[in-house]
Amino acid sequence: ALKKRAGSRLVRAWELKEDLRAVFRAADGSEAAELLDDWMHRAAYCKIAKVVAVEKKVRRRRDDIIAAVELGISNGRVEAIN
Repeated sequence: ALKKRAGSRLVRAWELKEDLRAVFRAADGSEAAELLDDWMHRAAYCKIAKVVAVEKKVRRRRDDIIAAVELGISNGRVEAIN
């Protein structure tokens, strides 16, 4: 039972990670806001401490994240150099 529960937690964490990545692929700010708000709600109640901690940080930066999607801003090229 423990293995199954741990596996389901891993699957949930992976799904939430992928759903957060989808926010940054949104077509516009309103789609990003909708996806992000849904993600924050699910992440806040997922009972995985590390995910909940990330959700709190994302919640504080919500407007910045949406603005980045709207403006197409990314630091991907800089990070690729590191």
